[in-house]
Amino acid sequence: MFRSMVLASGLVAISVAAPLAQTAPETDATEATESAVTLPEEKLITEQKEQQVLSNELIGMNVLHPQGEKIGMLESLLFDEDEKIVGGVVSVGGFLGIGAKSVALSWDAFEVRKDEQVVLLDLTREQLEAAPAFKDLAQIEAEAEAERARQQMQEQTQQPMQPAQPPPE
Repeated sequence: MFRSMVLASGLVAISVAAPLAQTAPETDATEATESAVTLPEEKLITEQKEQQVLSNELIGMNVLHPQGEKIGMLESLLFDEDEKIVGGVVSVGGFLGIGAKSVALSWDAFEVRKDEQVVLLDLTREQLEAAPAFKDLAQIEAEAEAERARQQMQEQTQQPMQPAQPPPE
């Protein structure tokens, strides 16, 4: 009987001690605030202004000709080294994105109509489809790598083959 009481007391002590050991010590709220890192006010933006547009609102917007014809969809924004938008990439042609072509244009060519959720571009679909495709850095590098591999294979196939040496007797 005594042995089962000691065993039961031990189990109760363990079950109570384990949760207590896992709780974090309480800290004073002012102590936590004082230790927090503060941001300089001039770098902090707390709300979007009426004339500002979020990039996720632009990406995916329909691109229309001023007469209302859908030309394509705004696929991406192009930034310069000063982190300013210098261009927009329009996906044009294709069906459900298959066979579509990306064409980049100067950001000055676009007119964002935030309230209408569209971007206007004073060009036709035919003009964009005839324009050269936009290549991003990854595509340029992939093409350069493919060209290097092609040249290497061509050089290897142009080298004269050495006749096989007969095995030593």
